[in-house]
Amino acid sequence: MTWLQSYASRIDKELVGVTDITKFYNLRVYTMNHNNPKYILRNYLAQKAIEKAEKGDFFEVTRLFDLLKDPYDDLEKYQNMGYDKKAPNTTKISLSCSS
Repeated sequence: MTWLQSYASRIDKELVGVTDITKFYNLRVYTMNHNNPKYILRNYLAQKAIEKAEKGDFFEVTRLFDLLKDPYDDLEKYQNMGYDKKAPNTTKISLSCSS
């Protein structure tokens, strides 16, 4: 069974007894949006804020703090600022731990 078939089967099971599909859908969206953060503190964002703070400019630290107080919120003032994107020009990194 493919992932999509498995997911469709799960949704079918969840829909058993549901009388209000709109309410069901809205609850699913609400649950996903409050359990999957839109914003994640990434190393390149922290590094940029640290470098500016070391020069006495704490604006980026304050902005990151404000953003990460509620990482689930779709804050319009942070749209198009790159906070919800991966670092530019990064390659896939593979880590391993050896003991």
